[in-house]
Amino acid sequence: MFETTTASIGQRLIEVKGRPSGFDHMRLALAIAIVCVHSNSISYGPLADATAFWDTSARPLFRVILPMFFAVSGFLITASLERTRTIGTFLGLRFIRIYPALIVEVLVIVFLIGPIITTYPLSAYFADPRFVASLVSLFHDLQLRLPGVFEQNPIPYTINGQLWMLPFELLCYGVLAGLSILGAMRRRIVLPITAVLLTVGFMAIRLRMYHGSFPPSNVFSGYLLVVCFLVSASIYVYRDLIPWNGTAAIICAIMTWLLLGPINYGEYVAALPVGYLTIYLGLTNPRRIRFLKDADLSYGIFIYGFVIQQIFASLGPWARHWYLNIAVALPFTIAAAALSWLFIERPALKLRKHLTQMEDWHIGWLERRRAYTKRLVS
Repeated sequence: MFETTTASIGQRLIEVKGRPSGFDHMRLALAIAIVCVHSNSISYGPLADATAFWDTSARPLFRVILPMFFAVSGFLITASLERTRTIGTFLGLRFIRIYPALIVEVLVIVFLIGPIITTYPLSAYFADPRFVASLVSLFHDLQLRLPGVFEQNPIPYTINGQLWMLPFELLCYGVLAGLSILGAMRRRIVLPITAVLLTVGFMAIRLRMYHGSFPPSNVFSGYLLVVCFLVSASIYVYRDLIPWNGTAAIICAIMTWLLLGPINYGEYVAALPVGYLTIYLGLTNPRRIRFLKDADLSYGIFIYGFVIQQIFASLGPWARHWYLNIAVALPFTIAAAALSWLFIERPALKLRKHLTQMEDWHIGWLERRRAYTKRLVS
């Protein structure tokens, strides 16, 4: 897996024709890992989750999942930005990848799962302010709180808790688009400088908030996840200068383990080794799993996993064991993700051709306007 080579990351991308299977496997594995990690807190509650996962020697393995997710995104999304010719097209592509499936998921939860699970009469359920608030949550925090739903669960009321990360992912897209408008794709130094400034600024705010000390934390802060995104974006724009090297990846793996494990507050400087390790693994090219050739189930697993796990936990104390939660909820989650891909996500992605046509029209219009202006001036 860890190959020693003198090729750069850019050369490696060319070797695998821009489509390494490593990233596909990583996205799927990370999405499944999130489901597995959630199984403990959903079964026993957040306090038990802290003891089971974060206080063991395996702590770095659990802490690295989210940073790697954002590192994968930073590299691939920056590549997408480079391929598009306008910021509008870039943001349009991000919208059709995220929102159609998300909107359907929220509607399924609010209008199907909620009425089945709720302990309220249906008239009271639909009249409750939390019902409307859950629909509106699509436009801010994405945290649903439905009346009478999961009230007796170890994590009560929380329906799709994993979606707290999505606003930060959207923030990453906005930051990248804004930096691109400022010329970040031409002046490459802008991206790493922004990552450093965001890290320093976040640390300063934390120190001020907590009177000169950092609070203990197991899960990465959302803003540090943005840093992970920007570091991987920086690696992409400098891909022709950075080697794709197994020895460097092993060193980064060791650094990641130390920074996310025994070294206190190591997460504040872990983005670089996590980013390099993630991209190295993503650029490997193992044989694709058959159903990964034409499908990306990672997003569907991400948006449906938590709610399906909560449904299983709501069946009673007998269902509240982490291994049962994984064994039952994961197959249903994968099935829901497959349906989401087949009927929502893949059809939505076909809208790309319309975005490309609009992009061609817009660029053509700009060229005609420039030519007309030039004739007037001359």
